[in-house]
Amino acid sequence: MADKAAQEAGLIVRQRQVTGSNLLKTLLFAWMQKEEVSVSGLARAGFGHGLKTAAQGLDKRLTQATADFLKAVLDAALNLRLCVGSPCLPELFSRFAAIDVTDCSTVTLPEALAAQYQGTGRAG
Repeated sequence: MADKAAQEAGLIVRQRQVTGSNLLKTLLFAWMQKEEVSVSGLARAGFGHGLKTAAQGLDKRLTQATADFLKAVLDAALNLRLCVGSPCLPELFSRFAAIDVTDCSTVTLPEALAAQYQGTGRAG
């Protein structure tokens, strides 16, 4: 999914060292470790995810196309739904009289995304 989203956003034109999936893993896991990570730090983190590019090469990719790519991936993740047609679900669910699903997750985004993702308006 990430590779396709990267192509649709115009981030990846032809497959080389940088793919949508290894760029996504690099950015996601590096930012989870440290919110303010340098481009050099991102490039070093990328090696663990198969993203073998220098900091300068990565810096050139941090563009509007990358922002569009990340938004598309976030939108897709927020729209994931449990596939009710899965063959294992009826057997699994038949064990329970009721199933209540509650989502209490909190996603904190940078202030720059406030216009696109308004959320609840409650601070952390």
